[in-house]
Amino acid sequence: ILNRLGIINADGYSVAANCIAGVQISSTIHTYSTNVSGPVIAFAATGSAPTAAVFIKTADAPGVIGKLVVGYSASVVAETSNNVNLNYALVAWDVTETSSTVATLSAPVILNRQLDAVFGISAIEYDATSKVLYVATASQTGVMDQTTAGYGYKIEKFSYDPVIINEATLVRDNNKPFMERTSGTKCITSMVLGQE
Repeated sequence: ILNRLGIINADGYSVAANCIAGVQISSTIHTYSTNVSGPVIAFAATGSAPTAAVFIKTADAPGVIGKLVVGYSASVVAETSNNVNLNYALVAWDVTETSSTVATLSAPVILNRQLDAVFGISAIEYDATSKVLYVATASQTGVMDQTTAGYGYKIEKFSYDPVIINEATLVRDNNKPFMERTSGTKCITSMVLGQE
């Protein structure tokens, strides 16, 4: 089975029935958000791998309760671009909850596929107050092992308010990421937002 997304119930996972939603990424029709364009959306035979995600609640159940924003990366080393297949992207999935034991993931929308902004996503965090997504991503496109090659990770910033419109806008000052790579960002595996 190719790469999948799933939701387990609040009690955890001990039996198959605890998986209340599941979907195969590459077999689900994806669309572009209104501010993104690109070729016909296709996936490599091995699909794309979900590498990071954040859930953004927008409403109460039952119904669509929010967006699951997922970072995609290639499943194989040979796929280092988005020229033919969709390998690297920031994608928002609708999360619908019918009950505490029934949910669905559907309607994936590509928020960004700009390679220098989404190559090698490793962590995502959302600031609900300022409506901003922070995305940790590789700083050198096309290089599969950033740490061994001596490259650090960077953090990109996207404005995103899914209640208003399901599109994300890359925010860069002087064409630079929110946080540039440094010797202290060899690999970013998670992020937590805080206040000064």
